[in-house]
Amino acid sequence: LMSNIDRYPNYDHLKVIVFGEELSRQGLAEHIDFVFRNPQSRRLTKVVVCEGEAEKVFQIQPKTIKSTAQYIDYLLEDNSKHTLGIISSVDLTGLEGRFLNKTGFALSKLTTKKDTIDIQGAGLFKADQLLGWLTSDEVSAIKWISDEVDRGAFYMPLLNDNVQITTQIIHSKSKVSPILNGDHFIFNVKIQLEYDISEVSKLDYIVLDQKNIDKIEQSINNDIKLLCENT
Repeated sequence: LMSNIDRYPNYDHLKVIVFGEELSRQGLAEHIDFVFRNPQSRRLTKVVVCEGEAEKVFQIQPKTIKSTAQYIDYLLEDNSKHTLGIISSVDLTGLEGRFLNKTGFALSKLTTKKDTIDIQGAGLFKADQLLGWLTSDEVSAIKWISDEVDRGAFYMPLLNDNVQITTQIIHSKSKVSPILNGDHFIFNVKIQLEYDISEVSKLDYIVLDQKNIDKIEQSINNDIKLLCENT
């Protein structure tokens, strides 16, 4: 790099590293080792993977900020806490730990759409190679099970009364207990959820009616359970 530009690269300001799909399927370790070893590299630098070529991500100029890297950094930092479909971000420290432990992991997935950058779902890795993509629903299930749900909106399916309800998560706590069943383990997942109803599609729907409260709670229970079981 230094043989082609007249300035010394400064890695202190590195916000995000974006890996393209083709390179990610070949393996990341060889290409990111330099960053791990460089003492100037910020350990809080986030690492993501994108569909297609990484170059296309940085060709997009966000409308709200001048730096594409800062834009992605803000999306990962703030939106992962409020959106269930965005997986918790992984920084250089976390990624290096996963490499050393040789464990599977997931990175936030970027997709370019015309002049915008979309963060939904995740790339699933084994060792240092991309295996495939997780949908936003699968990411949501992982966050529920691994106790990573902080806040955010939860959109319920239509109730029998043809009512669409949106809830705002206030607090969530998940606990996973392994149970030995013969020669294999099954997992008992307990999720405690505190929420507020933020939107109701029908004005005449009485939310505080006990029958409606029971319907809403049962619908939330069923939806989260089905989401986790299908992942």
